[in-house]
This record gives sequence, structure tokens and C-alpha cells, in this order.
Amino acid sequence: MNASYGSVEYMRNSRPPRIRFGISITNDSGQRSRFFGFCGQLRLVLKNTDPSIADVDSIILNDIIDSENQVLDIDHDKSRQLDLNFLLDPYLKNIIENNREGDLRFRIYLYCFRFSNIEQNPQIVSEHCHVSSRYGIDIEIPRSKWADILSEAGYDKYQLIEIPIDYGDIINYSKTLEGDGFQDRIRKASDQLTRIMREMDEGNWRKAVGDCRIALDALILGDVKSVDGRKISVVNAISELLSTSGFPEETVTSFNVLLKQIKTFTSTQHHIKSEAGKEIELPVPMDREDALFAVTTVATVINLLSRKFARTHGLT
Repeated sequence: MNASYGSVEYMRNSRPPRIRFGISITNDSGQRSRFFGFCGQLRLVLKNTDPSIADVDSIILNDIIDSENQVLDIDHDKSRQLDLNFLLDPYLKNIIENNREGDLRFRIYLYCFRFSNIEQNPQIVSEHCHVSSRYGIDIEIPRSKWADILSEAGYDKYQLIEIPIDYGDIINYSKTLEGDGFQDRIRKASDQLTRIMREMDEGNWRKAVGDCRIALDALILGDVKSVDGRKISVVNAISELLSTSGFPEETVTSFNVLLKQIKTFTSTQHHIKSEAGKEIELPVPMDREDALFAVTTVATVINLLSRKFARTHGLT
């Protein structure tokens, strides 16, 4: 079996977006055969690499699949058209864009089965090959064509920015800070974060948001002993830490305002006055996106303060 690249296009109205590769299959087995069970491995050819290093200059994106279960009956030395689909989710799209310079280069390795209809000895064998193009085994898509595909898929309307957060690393690092001063507050907030992550796993969004407020209280309320033995408020300890790390005064002020605002956001109750003039509490609806915002913000605050404390006190 030989395979050659023919075309690529966006499948209209597909959600999540899918792109379709058109591939020509040629039967070089010497006899009429049926080809089926098609699957391809799609690789992204990396920019600025040495093409002489095989299988190191590309990364696996995902499979391209035959969603229609096509069976191609092909005479010897004849060709048929095959369509394979690739799910272009936002994460893979970002991987592609982060490793692309100008025109886009893919590589496809194709697998399938071949049934030879020989009366004396019918058999099914596996077939595999690289999909060739006029550039060899690399499929080059012009930047203008790729831009059209992204536009049709709706990626010109929004951008996904992924911020990878290793909550486990944040928690574990915070717990390594020894002492009974501000670092103790960081450890207590980090302990609370452990419980919050459990609530997120259980889908208890409202409880997770409320416990973010508890984590913030553990971090910023009350007084602590400074390194030089003074008793100061935690807010002042945070301000001194950020100033020592090199932040200007306006940045320190903005950070403290942020802490107050995220604490307000994590309140799961709000107060209104009834017709009788009495204050009553009403629950605030909290969904997954609210919980993600609160947890991510609190976790990054803990991470920032932990790292700056360790750096400014020579612990790294």
C-alpha cells in the first residue's frame, strides 16, 4: 500500500472543530484487495529542528480516524480516495500554534488492514506506511490556508490561554516552610487548600468557594511574629515581604486590594434588608467556573507568597 496527501479542510459546523485530511490510497500488492480499519497517527513537525534526526523533530498530536468505517475495494496499481478526521480541540490548537513558524508542517503515519480475496488462500494482513507529499513525508499547509481553517473553526473569535497549575506542588512546597511566623500562616492556608481540592473533585463548588474564604482568613487575619521578633499584622508582614522582594509601593497596595476583593468574592452569603428593615442572608449561587476562579486565585496567591518568602529568606 502507498498513500499520498491530497487535501485538508475544516468540516463545517463541527463542534469541537474537526479537520479532514484527504488521502489517496494505491494498491501495490499485486492483486485486487479490500482495505479497511484505517487510522493515522498525526505528528507536528517542529520548527528549527535538524531533519536528519528521525522521530525527534516531531511530536505526536493525536490519531486521525475514519469515522465512516470506509472499505476501499482497489485493483492492483489503482487508487481510491480516503477521508480521515482530526479533532482540533483548543489544547491541540495551542500546541500547534506555539510550535509553528509560518507555514504548518504535519506528518501522517497510516495504518489499516488488507483483505486479499484469493480463493485458494484468502487472508487479512496489516498495512502501514507514511503518507507522502511533494515534500517527501512532510505535509506542508500554507499559513494562509491554516488561517482560513482556524477562522472557519471559530478560533478567530476567542483565544484559549491555558495556565497549568500544579496544586500538589504548591501545597507541598508551602508545607516545607518552617517556623511559627508568617510561614505558619502559609502552611495553614495550604492545609485548607488540600481540603478544597477534595471538594473540587467531588463537584461541591459552593463548599469549595466558601473554604477559599477560610483559607484566606487563615492567611491574612490577625498578627504574626516577624523574623526580627516584632509583632505585626499579617497584612503588614505581606507588604514587607513584597517590598523586600522588589515590588514598588503601588504594586504592594494593589496586591493587598486583590486579597480584600477575592475575600469578598468568596462570600457564599449576601445580606439584604427585608421589608421589615431586618437584615437577612441569602445564598450566592456558585457554579464550577466560580469555584475554578476562586481556587485558582487563592492557590496562586499562596504560591506567590511561599516562593517569595523562601527566596527573600535564603531558603532556595
